[in-house]
Formats: sequence, C-alpha cells, structure tokens
Amino acid sequence: QYNISAEHTPKVTILIPTKDRIDLLKPCLESIRSTTQYPNYEVVVIDNNSEDPHTAAYLSEIPETVLRIDTPTFNFAHINNEAAKRTSGELLLLLNNDTEPVHPSWLTTMVGTLLLDKDIGVVGSKLLYPKGQEGYRVQSVGMVVGRHWASLVQFRTEEELGYGFYNHVMRNCSAIGGACLLTTRELFERVGGLDEQKFGVDFGDVDFCLKVQQEGFRVVCNPQAEIIHHESATRGNNSGLGANVHRHEINAFEKKWGHLFGNDPYYNRHFSL
Repeated sequence: QYNISAEHTPKVTILIPTKDRIDLLKPCLESIRSTTQYPNYEVVVIDNNSEDPHTAAYLSEIPETVLRIDTPTFNFAHINNEAAKRTSGELLLLLNNDTEPVHPSWLTTMVGTLLLDKDIGVVGSKLLYPKGQEGYRVQSVGMVVGRHWASLVQFRTEEELGYGFYNHVMRNCSAIGGACLLTTRELFERVGGLDEQKFGVDFGDVDFCLKVQQEGFRVVCNPQAEIIHHESATRGNNSGLGANVHRHEINAFEKKWGHLFGNDPYYNRHFSL
C-alpha cells in the first residue's frame, strides 16, 4: 500500500521541455490529461527556443502553464533548473515531451514509491518503445554506470522477466534517465539541481542521481509505472553509444565518476560491461 491519502497528496510539478514538435508534445499532454488519476499535479511546458508560429498558437491555447526559457544553445540542465525555480510543487517530475503514460496509476505509483521510505530520493519508471508487432519492447528499467559511461538496462519485451526479475520488480539502481525522473524539491535544491556547466546536455540525470546517493538517499526504479518513450525523438537518435554526446561532457563524467566504472553496486561485477 502506498502512503497516499486524501489528506496528503503532495503537489507534483511535471516539467516538460519542448522546442516546437507539436506532433510529440500534443499526444504527451493529452495522454497525461486523459490517463492520470493522481489528484494533485500541475504540468509546466518549458518552451525552449521554439520558432514555428504554429507552436506559439498551440501553446497559447493549452490549459497547462507555459514558461518561455530561451538559451543560446540547448542546455537541458539549465532549462529544468530555471523552471523549477519558477514553480511550487513539493515534488518535481522531469518528463520528456516524447513520452506517454500507459496506465492511470502511473503517477500515483511513482509518488507512492517516493513516499515509501524517507531514504528514497529519486524514483524512475519503466520506459517502453512504442508498441510494435511483438508488443512493447523495453527501453529502460534503470541505468548502469560504466557501460558506455552510463547505459540503460533494457529487455526485449515487456513480458520478459529479465536478470533478477529487473523487468518487473522495484529495485535500487545507480541512476534513472531524465526522460521520467521524480524527486523532491528539497533534495533537488540541496544538491544544486542539474549541473549546467559540466552536464548541460548529457549525463546530468546520472550525475544528479549519484549526487543524491552521496547525500545518503536511494535511487529506485519501479517498473509498475510504465511510460512510452519515443527515444530522443526531439533531439534525434541516440544509440546509447555516445553518438550525440559531447566530448567535454564525457571527459567530465569520467573524471568525476570514473571510479564507479566496473564497480556499480547494483550491477554484478562479474558481468562484462
């Protein structure tokens, strides 16, 4: 039983960065509106450098709050940090604009997981590729540090049990991807949010999770919360092999967290990276 009652449903601020791409944002927002059972949340769309006049027209009509935050170049960390400062939710959920919740309980499950234990600081979901002939394929149930710097834990199908039942069982992990990441505002501010200088585009989510663990909190993935993710549709394909990763961010990540490569506490060290 999740510790959520009518008397205590902390407000969740859902932060969704976007640059144009109404074709992604519209189904994302519509799925949240039509699917979400959790009673106390707000959706904040962060309009970052949009240029299409159709985008401006669409954003002027939607019921969600829209914040315009422009940057000289794309900086995922900065736009989320800035949006967090301008909002009030007790909990913060970083969510990509190319995502769609699957079940009505998705947000209740994530918030309930965060409230299960006072030492849980970050919660992630199971991310699924769009449904194909084989059903849903799993994009991510947590991350491993050291495999291509930091890599998603993946399984072929949603039904597959996976090593240690990772595909279905709530568990601790080293990191959660920023496509769907829930934390508390207090903890987000305590660790300085996402690192805008070193990890403006990549690794900011992983770095955040590792900083949270340094503060004594756990990072938990709950596969019962399922989200469809059109993987990196906004910024283009990212194979997980560093195809679009900036070299200075790779160097910074290796320098700061390289001691964990091959020593991820939630990945069997006898397995190959």
